[in-house]
Amino acid sequence: MRVFIGTADEEVSPASCEKLVARSRDKGGDITLTSFKGATHGYDTPTESRQSVAANAAAKAATESDVLAFLAKNLKDE
Repeated sequence: MRVFIGTADEEVSPASCEKLVARSRDKGGDITLTSFKGATHGYDTPTESRQSVAANAAAKAATESDVLAFLAKNLKDE
């Protein structure tokens, strides 16, 4: 599992996500947390939405790259 969060997220607590990831790892879970400094909730939404802040293009690009690499590695045809 991969968790992506902005450190300035006011809707989903970054601290809660860190605790969730730590608990999962303690139980042997394959989970990675990636935090984007200054990114808010909905950082990957390039269009106008209910969020009051603009999308974070750098965090969005990094998330997409990480997800695509994860999927390519884990969804190989066997």
